[in-house]
Amino acid sequence: SVIFKNEFALVEERNKKEFENLNSRYNYTSISDTIIKNGEQIADIPYDYGKQVLIVYYNQIEIGGLGLWKTNNWHSHRYHIKISKDQNEFKMTGEILGPDNKN
Repeated sequence: SVIFKNEFALVEERNKKEFENLNSRYNYTSISDTIIKNGEQIADIPYDYGKQVLIVYYNQIEIGGLGLWKTNNWHSHRYHIKISKDQNEFKMTGEILGPDNKN
């Protein structure tokens, strides 16, 4: 599975009270969406400004993630994720291609 989380979903997970304080002043939207489930894409990655991450799971175990800071909410990117197994350990590699990837 691959889960998309924006900056505010990450803050909400880390500290619910901090998120509620920020949200009461600025009305932020916390986005946490399943993009891929059982190897099948079930949703598109949301167009969202700011910090975002794709978290990759295999059998409900987190094996990696890809992060990006999007400078606006209309940029589009290509995401490549590869999961491999080395002995009994799963590994993830990936890259993000697009206008906001400065690597």
